[in-house]
Amino acid sequence: MSSWSKTIPAINYVFFALSLILILGLDVPIVIQSSELSGFLMVMLVVLAVFAVFLVLENFVFSKKFASTHSGIDVGLNILIVIRNVIFLLNFIPLIQLLGLAGIFYVGWLILILYIIFIIYRFGHSTAIIQPPSPPTPSVA
Repeated sequence: MSSWSKTIPAINYVFFALSLILILGLDVPIVIQSSELSGFLMVMLVVLAVFAVFLVLENFVFSKKFASTHSGIDVGLNILIVIRNVIFLLNFIPLIQLLGLAGIFYVGWLILILYIIFIIYRFGHSTAIIQPPSPPTPSVA
């Protein structure tokens, strides 16, 4: 089974759910109490929108394209996706948000370049997953 059919979508859904919990349960109430922090919330919403684009691409486009194939680069892609999602998640935690922004600024471009290279490689160098033949069904004579 390809990691694109279960693992990557699960990783994205878990991190996206955590992000929504942090934004709606922690960040919005803080901004309601201190409206001068609304600029930070806007940055968080932009990061959430970028995260949503990756989630849609990976869970609905790439997962269908790569579900029946396997590549040696899948492990590297899984690691890269987890690192990216952790950096996104850091942007939704008050006081740590600046660390997340620094991660996007200093490391995000490198992650994006590697991600593009991995996806392009994945399109060209994947092998089909061979499903074992189903057992014959007995016929009633």
